[in-house]
Amino acid sequence: MQNVACIRRYVVNPEFEPSLVKNASKACEGICKWVRALDIYDRVIKIVAPKKLKLAEAEAELAVQMKKLNQKRAELKTVRNDELCDDDNNRFRQ
Repeated sequence: MQNVACIRRYVVNPEFEPSLVKNASKACEGICKWVRALDIYDRVIKIVAPKKLKLAEAEAELAVQMKKLNQKRAELKTVRNDELCDDDNNRFRQ
């Protein structure tokens, strides 16, 4: 974000510490804390956002693979049921 980049020059200033700003104004101390938190949030979101995208892609792929798995399970169940029916028919014939 361009706006967040503008505040970074203040955040890196060693005098822009809430404890130091507090001496000038209580209101400015709160603003200082907010600006520093905004800077931290910006740095963190830049790390987390790509991971969220990868997670969404992985979950979509998982959904596709689970659908395939469930189809194969249904086919297997059908085959097993057919085998059981064949076994039962053979027993009755004997």
